[in-house]
Amino acid sequence: MSESYENILHPVTGEVIGQILVSIPDTQPEPDAKIPRDDFISRFTPQEWLAGQNRALTDANLSFALALLMGKPDGMVALTSPRVTQALGYMATIGILTPKRAAEIGAVT
Repeated sequence: MSESYENILHPVTGEVIGQILVSIPDTQPEPDAKIPRDDFISRFTPQEWLAGQNRALTDANLSFALALLMGKPDGMVALTSPRVTQALGYMATIGILTPKRAAEIGAVT
């Protein structure tokens, strides 16, 4: 984190009337957090994906979660979306994935 001074301007005249010390977070380029739907699906083993699809036939929560992830018009899955985290967490809770596999599938690379 770096620090610098910013001018404080008078609201009417626009003149500098002081300065304030501000902290500026160091920015690093973020990895691409969106991946194509097919790339997201390929992160699952065939057995994991089929188990999820079969379970979604009788589990409305999983069916809805997968529909939200897979039905995006742009064909992309945003790995940083809370929906991805929730869906993968739910799949771990119901035994389709282990928590470790859920984290691997949802990892931003």
